[in-house]
Amino acid sequence: MKKAQVEIELDEALGLAVKRLRQHKGMTQTALAERAQVSQPWVSLTENAQRNKRPSLGILQRIALSLGLSGLSHLISFAEEMTSISSTLIDVEEFISKAK
Repeated sequence: MKKAQVEIELDEALGLAVKRLRQHKGMTQTALAERAQVSQPWVSLTENAQRNKRPSLGILQRIALSLGLSGLSHLISFAEEMTSISSTLIDVEEFISKAK
């Protein structure tokens, strides 16, 4: 697998993880942006994995904390679990409780 392909897959997986966690918590993009102290367009760019604009690790960390995770590493773990073939129906609540 090429580096660019891995980066795109990670961007997409993180975006999907953020969107799924946000929706599970019943939050809008605007509400998440306010909690994370980022602009709503950054939340949208993150969720939609825009290749030309990537959030910094600091923004991803604030988003992860605002979603109830203990940090960016747990957001990455959630993204990895979501993209694995065997866990397409991952239980969001179960993951969040394990991540704390």
